[in-house]
Amino acid sequence: MGKRLESSYPCPVLAAKNELEQLKAASKVLSVAKVEELNFEGFVINKDQRVCVNVMVVDDGGEIIRQIREFIDVPQTMRIYTDWSYYTKEKDAKIIVQFDGDFKSLKTSKIKIEVFTAGYMKSPRIKKAFLLKGVEKQQIFNLPIKPLRHEKIYTVRATLLDQGDEALMQAETLLTTRPPATVTEVKVNRINRGVYVNGEPFLPYGILVANLNEEQLKYYKECGFSSIQFIGHWNKLETNLKFLENCQKLGIKAQSFHVARPYTSDAAEAVKHYSAFSSFVGLVPNDETPNRIAYQRAARVKAASPMTLNLTNHNVNSYLAFSNRIDGFPGDVQTRVHLVAVIRTVFKRAYAATVDLADLCSLGQS
Repeated sequence: MGKRLESSYPCPVLAAKNELEQLKAASKVLSVAKVEELNFEGFVINKDQRVCVNVMVVDDGGEIIRQIREFIDVPQTMRIYTDWSYYTKEKDAKIIVQFDGDFKSLKTSKIKIEVFTAGYMKSPRIKKAFLLKGVEKQQIFNLPIKPLRHEKIYTVRATLLDQGDEALMQAETLLTTRPPATVTEVKVNRINRGVYVNGEPFLPYGILVANLNEEQLKYYKECGFSSIQFIGHWNKLETNLKFLENCQKLGIKAQSFHVARPYTSDAAEAVKHYSAFSSFVGLVPNDETPNRIAYQRAARVKAASPMTLNLTNHNVNSYLAFSNRIDGFPGDVQTRVHLVAVIRTVFKRAYAATVDLADLCSLGQS
């Protein structure tokens, strides 16, 4: 891996690091006003999609003159993902394989797909080979998953083979199984990036409300709203549960804006009660925070209610904070959908709201 730097400073030192797994550093004395290339030997880019590079220019005394920190997005030669965020009653899973590059030999190759219990990679639970469909950059393969048990996480490994069955490249992803829901089952389809509630497409159309009056809710129903988001942390639990009951009677889906505030109830505890209602489809545990605690909050809520959505709200500052981190946003990177609305006033101030529609069950593993 090389990093180019044009500098008129004497004696600069360049350093690069991959924050997750590796730390590689190198230095070189550059000539004045010359472009030099610095190579890091043994720097392996494995599963990471981003590499962080720190470049420091120092003087003879070791004082930093200038420091630059940036990310390099690493294209994956082959990547795979599953069609659903998790599986319950499905007998088959669609495995999507994407290739990046000009592989003229693809039409004569085949791909081997294996499914392992996560953490136990010696003996596959499922093993199947497919012929590639021409040279298309994205190909979809139907994989029977009936032998898999519920409430487990599996590793799916795809290996591209040549005509002699020699491995050319390999990629992995996770597949999660859960027992069928007793109330509401919310899934994300990673092919069309759609949200589905109990198997039916769900596109929320509604507003955020603070007043949980039943008559007002009936008016929203008459207006054609299919979804309501309510501010859960402002109210007592009993009030919120009554509101969800009213939504259930009227056939309106609801999400709770229930973020961390002093003296409010815990979102992970509240969502356990909310999930008892068929009207409840998701919760917002984080609001406009750049703090890394957002990962923990999202994980706790997802663990408490794994079959509902975990929504994230950002302003410009928090959005940029997470986008500039090597671990990115909370959630499953394959399914993340950011709906960004930016409004610029005459004072050049910008605001943004993002919604993360990802299933967060693979938080910390994607």
